[in-house]
Amino acid sequence: MKFAILAPGGIANTIAQAAVRLDEIECYAAASRSYDRAKAC
Repeated sequence: MKFAILAPGGIANTIAQAAVRLDEIECYAAASRSYDRAKAC
């Protein structure tokens, strides 16, 4: 399953860290008003 992160903040970061530990999950995209914050995900 692919998923995207919108508005990467503290909660989104925690969820993403947990999700990528699963084999069938792939973080596909991140979107933010700040390029640096989106790139950090």
